[in-house]
Amino acid sequence: MKQKKLLFFILLFSLNMNVLGQTTTTLYSFQFHFLPENKMYDALLYRNKNGTGYIRIRFEDSQKKPVVIALELDEHYDQAFNISYGNSKYIDSNTICFEGKIPKVIIGNTTEVINKMVFRFKKTESNGIYYPLEIIMENANTMEYFYAEPTTPLLLTAKDLTAQFKQKYFKDDELFLNQNTNGNLNLAKADTLYFVSVANTTALNIGPSCNTDRDAMKTIFKAIANTLGLPIKIIDIYGDNFNADNVHDAIKNLNPALSDIVIFYYSGHGFIDKSAAKKFPKLDLRSGVFDPLDEALEYQIEDLYKTLLDKNARFTLVLSDCCNDVPGAKVPISKNAPSTRSSPIPFNKQICKELFLNTNRFAVLLSAASKGEAAAGFESDGGIFTFNFRETLVNVMNPLATVNDVSWSSIINETFTNTIKQAPNATCAESNVASKKCLQHPIILEK
Repeated sequence: MKQKKLLFFILLFSLNMNVLGQTTTTLYSFQFHFLPENKMYDALLYRNKNGTGYIRIRFEDSQKKPVVIALELDEHYDQAFNISYGNSKYIDSNTICFEGKIPKVIIGNTTEVINKMVFRFKKTESNGIYYPLEIIMENANTMEYFYAEPTTPLLLTAKDLTAQFKQKYFKDDELFLNQNTNGNLNLAKADTLYFVSVANTTALNIGPSCNTDRDAMKTIFKAIANTLGLPIKIIDIYGDNFNADNVHDAIKNLNPALSDIVIFYYSGHGFIDKSAAKKFPKLDLRSGVFDPLDEALEYQIEDLYKTLLDKNARFTLVLSDCCNDVPGAKVPISKNAPSTRSSPIPFNKQICKELFLNTNRFAVLLSAASKGEAAAGFESDGGIFTFNFRETLVNVMNPLATVNDVSWSSIINETFTNTIKQAPNATCAESNVASKKCLQHPIILEK
């Protein structure tokens, strides 16, 4: 079948574009105390949209010296006992719990301990967003529960993240920006950021999800280019222009300079490569719903990656969010992640430079699912893999990012971990696994 050729759909944005990147992190600060004790606690709750984050609690010990304890954030819906059904537990999706786990003393007496605390947020019916409700403390010795209401929870903005505020909850050597305040990063120069987006937005069932991911990824990389002070060239293949010829031509005609940044993103159908040597999927580039499978209408993502590597750009990132299963496999769908208010914090330029202008050459291929697996998606938040990648990338570019956060290995590891964790919430086709739970393990190929 002859395909419609596209005179390259390239958008060039100049440096003065008003495209500002903002993190989607939720940052709340509040005080609370439990009756009958008089001890006052200060808390910082840091929550990413994908459910990751931490809690930091500050209080005074018996010697009136400050103590700061860091807790990993474990997010889950509230559970209650249903007496009508023999005290079995049921899920209350109107209340979300942020439980602090694995306590670690950051500042002060290292022998200090705190009781288990759970921060409960309640959903508002008018907008579906969860807001702070109460804190519950469990005394492990007496099995008693104590309740406290947060005093005037403050949703933090960029102006609140002063040096004094950071010192309240962090050691000087923890935050990435504290280690790089003199601008001593070893940075490369780049002329252009190229973003090639291929999305099957007209596909049955997955078209809207692909369009959600296309819009979100394009917005993020436009904002990153603007933060870096670089022009961006966007090759946007979607809708009626989605076909194999246009994708092959876009890759063939891409001509980056040696110092440039190249990002390729695919959202659509994919299927397993029967070759034992290939663990990555083939992209399904059929433009018609009922077109038969044809080698000319598919593109092995490993081959695409190697073609881009041959162009020798300093930075090459290739992502594919598609199934790696038999053609026509059902796409698993999960409910959207709970929403909390986002703190309006712009991308930090210094962190953005560390990730994209590092002098070390960088090249990696990431794909959503291992061989024999489907790629799950949310009801309206796009693919689970893409969602976790973009949320992890966006939220590492904020002033409270730690030294350990700001690296591609950390971003990739967190993306993979959260995709694996969230995929079982989606229901797969009955043939996928006996439990009907979706198993999804992203894969990586480094240069």
